[in-house]
Amino acid sequence: MQLRNHIFQPILYAMLLSAIFFVLDIDLYPLHIKLIITILLFIGLIFSWYEKKRMYDELTNKYETLSLILDNCYKSYPDIVVCKETDLTYTMCNEMVKNSFKLNNPNDIKKKNAYDFFDKKTADAITEQDNYVLQSGDIATYTLFSPLANKFYNFVSIPIKSNDKITGIITFGRDTTEEKILRGKLKENHSQLTSLVDNLPLIAYIIDFKGNYILGNENSYRFFKDGTDIENGVQVDINFVKDFINQEHKYVIDKKLIFSKDKYLKTTNGSYHWYSVRIAPWTDKDENVKGVIVFLKNIDIIKYAQKQRDNYVATLSHDLKTPTLAQIRTIELLLKGVVGELNQEQINLLKLTLDSCNYMYSMVNTLVSTYKYESGEMVLNYDEFNILELVEQCVNELTNLIKSAEVNLKVESNISNPIVKADRIQLKRVLENLISNGLNYAYKNTTITITLEELDLDTKPKVAVRVINKSPYMNDETMNNIFKRYVSHADKFNRVGAGLGLYLFKQIIEAHEGQIIAKSTKDDLNTFGFIINK
Repeated sequence: MQLRNHIFQPILYAMLLSAIFFVLDIDLYPLHIKLIITILLFIGLIFSWYEKKRMYDELTNKYETLSLILDNCYKSYPDIVVCKETDLTYTMCNEMVKNSFKLNNPNDIKKKNAYDFFDKKTADAITEQDNYVLQSGDIATYTLFSPLANKFYNFVSIPIKSNDKITGIITFGRDTTEEKILRGKLKENHSQLTSLVDNLPLIAYIIDFKGNYILGNENSYRFFKDGTDIENGVQVDINFVKDFINQEHKYVIDKKLIFSKDKYLKTTNGSYHWYSVRIAPWTDKDENVKGVIVFLKNIDIIKYAQKQRDNYVATLSHDLKTPTLAQIRTIELLLKGVVGELNQEQINLLKLTLDSCNYMYSMVNTLVSTYKYESGEMVLNYDEFNILELVEQCVNELTNLIKSAEVNLKVESNISNPIVKADRIQLKRVLENLISNGLNYAYKNTTITITLEELDLDTKPKVAVRVINKSPYMNDETMNNIFKRYVSHADKFNRVGAGLGLYLFKQIIEAHEGQIIAKSTKDDLNTFGFIINK
């Protein structure tokens, strides 16, 4: 309205000046001069009117655009927005309020107040905050629970001012029920997790780059305070522990890998106790390493039991191997005719007995070797040797078994340089196991093929050894289980086996950082072997 008045004011002023000019100065200028002046005044008037109209149109367009933007924001705002008069009755609301309180349209909220939508206790609290805004002119922020709606709300009430006078209140509100429930669950989960960690029978804590204690369970607090492991009644030299863990920091942090090791830790009285130490990287949400998480567990009982088992296995293997070896040597002397000539029937019986003794001796060695690999006591002795010659040696030593199995056996090799670097004794055990299995399960009157092939994988020269035979098909489930400890399929194929051979084979090849080859096809073609670095 004020802009329109500004547009028409020049017209009124020009008309007034023209009238005065004609009435008061009628004889001052000729008539045509007066007409020209009047026309110029009206031209100036029209130009002024046009400029002011253009300004009015621009301001109107800007106002309408801004009004449209605000209106859309107001309607689509995801939280509660309401405006109130100074008497605390509502004047308008957004779509969120309309939908929440099931109004037909936002205008239905006019002339209503908080008591029309909330229970009395909640409405009293809202009114109290609104009165504070009206009286102080400050912003009020508050949280309320409405039993009627069974919801939590966060509100912010802001005074609306015109010429430093409060003319109303605008309130923004948010339904925080889900957030409250989630926070409650998180708090409960945190409490449960804290209880779980505190009651773990181990020491768990987090330390930063500098080795400063950040967080841990109750056991770790006592442990760091004075080195006392209450759980196991010992007092460890905490500086000794810190030094050991700090040594492994760089590996864990640089590699972002878990370090795990059993460590013999010194106690304050000079004795030692076994602890299982596990150190893992502590990272933030961006996977940046901030420190390490340390777990310590006393394993004195486990180590004691392990030592007892070691003694038992050592005693058992000695008690079995010594008489068995004596039997083997005695039978070999009898077969050489040292005590006199033997007839063919006696020779055949002694050969069967010798095979049985050799099998028993081999089983004891397999049992001992398996135990050593599992306990981490087996150390590989790397040496350079000709793997083709080793294969041929194993074949020659199994000549009798090949004849009794009634199969043919051939060796195929395309290796230009058969020299490899590995543990010769352990690899010989693997080859003997693979060839023996191939013979035991092969169909009669078939051919077993042993192949040696050079590979160039990952820029490292490798050699692949495969034993291929015709024998019963093994499905995926069988193939997945065949390398597990004490899993044997000998009964299924009417063969004798203890279930440790392939398990030990896998242990030895993995110790060489090699790969297992195992494949079975429905045309009864089975392939077992390995790949190792040359």
